[in-house]
Amino acid sequence: MKPSKTSLYILMIWHGVLAGGFVVAMITGYGAYHAHIFAGLVTSFAVGLRILVGVAFPKNHVLTLPVPSFASLPLGLHGVWRFISHMLGFAVLGLCAFAALTGWFSWSGVKVHSQISYAALSLISMHILLLFLMPGKKTPRPTKAGFR
Repeated sequence: MKPSKTSLYILMIWHGVLAGGFVVAMITGYGAYHAHIFAGLVTSFAVGLRILVGVAFPKNHVLTLPVPSFASLPLGLHGVWRFISHMLGFAVLGLCAFAALTGWFSWSGVKVHSQISYAALSLISMHILLLFLMPGKKTPRPTKAGFR
């Protein structure tokens, strides 16, 4: 079943909101405290909304949360890549949510919030790198009128 353009558009908007909130939170840090708090709230809202939407949609829909399955491992390299990408997706969501939650309690002087945020940033970088390295991504195909 091919996903609808609207679903893919919603997923791209969500990625943009999450990335934008995370980037603003990382750039502002403690220098612009209120902007940092607002960006953290945007990131928290994006993660919470993604979990709610992922649970609400049916199993084969593009907006549902992909569940990592060990059954995909014997399917060869594609199954391994799929399993790794699903595990990274869950790890990114979990660490972003955990970083946002620890931000609420970082006023006590504990530096755990920034360390978890840097760990989430490294997982996000691995997620992006995996998408570029993943086999089977779309490549332009030649047609009579040129490339599509």
